[in-house]
Amino acid sequence: MKLYLSLFILSISTLFSLSSQASIFTQCSTCQSHSDYKIIAENTAHGEGKRIVDVFIQNPSDFELKKFRIINIVLNEPGSPTIKRTIELDLNENELQAKDQINYKLQQLSLESSNYTVPNDLANSVYDLVGSSSTRNSVIDSYVNNQNIRQIAEGYTAAILSIAGKVVNVNFTINMKFSDNSYATFYITGISSDNLITLKLVSATDSNNNDIPITKNDFTSVGELQFSDSKTFDEFVDAASRYGWIYESNSWPSGGHGYMECTVNKSGGLSCIYYTQ
Repeated sequence: MKLYLSLFILSISTLFSLSSQASIFTQCSTCQSHSDYKIIAENTAHGEGKRIVDVFIQNPSDFELKKFRIINIVLNEPGSPTIKRTIELDLNENELQAKDQINYKLQQLSLESSNYTVPNDLANSVYDLVGSSSTRNSVIDSYVNNQNIRQIAEGYTAAILSIAGKVVNVNFTINMKFSDNSYATFYITGISSDNLITLKLVSATDSNNNDIPITKNDFTSVGELQFSDSKTFDEFVDAASRYGWIYESNSWPSGGHGYMECTVNKSGGLSCIYYTQ
């Protein structure tokens, strides 16, 4: 019965013209089981308005690539609901080659990003991005216009578009280093047929390995920060001031290492106390 149903679905698919088909590439980093992928395929195909939709789903965590075909059978009888069938298909030779190239380019992009250091004339530390949209935009522009990174992104996109006509929800994270050994984590989105990518800052870690606030509201829940030098301490204070926070604290201790705790005071400023260790 299962074999008969599959053959029936495949035979119906041949009746539809190519103009009634669509192919989409998407990602799912949490997909594990067949049902996980199937749900993503059906959700991705929903609303396409095509009788046949092929959905390619990549798991960037383990580099798996699955292909599902969603078939919408429209009956001629008035008022009859559309019958939907979803089947998993094996990748053909061209799709297997594309899979290898997609995974290779993704690994290349991750490696190139890890070796990329933000130019000093744009920013010396991840703190320079906090509270300064112009500096943040300059750093992002420098990254996306880097020749090696752009070529890899274009190759990644070309491999995807060799098997799919549309790209949906393709994104991943990269770390960008600064000369002081701090780094920023960006969410890359917007991979599409025009080879444009969009970066969104999602977290930042300073040279003392503190997860630092990146929005004005983040400063209201700083918690405890460890500092080993006055330079990083001063960079934190400068970043807070760019968001308009009035900084109230005891000064940097002459003793050296220590940690700081910050809270919002009654006047709306940041009250921070530094403790020596």
